[in-house]
Amino acid sequence: MRQGYNVCLLDADFSAPNLHTFFNVKTSNYVNRYINKEIKLEDCMHKIEFDQKVPGTLQVIFADPTSESINQMVHIDA
Repeated sequence: MRQGYNVCLLDADFSAPNLHTFFNVKTSNYVNRYINKEIKLEDCMHKIEFDQKVPGTLQVIFADPTSESINQMVHIDA
């Protein structure tokens, strides 16, 4: 990002999502909802703002950390 790259970080650990613990973002637009065809992918992407100016951007896509969603995702048929 400091070199001007745009980065997207995806929490794909559906059995123990924890990426949300690193960022102070409150949302209900998790990637789980995109997988379930409830929302568009861009609605899951959260732009992270930094105190200092960097030329690139960071977008984060969170997985739903609730026990219900974890159970649902673990049991999805591939």
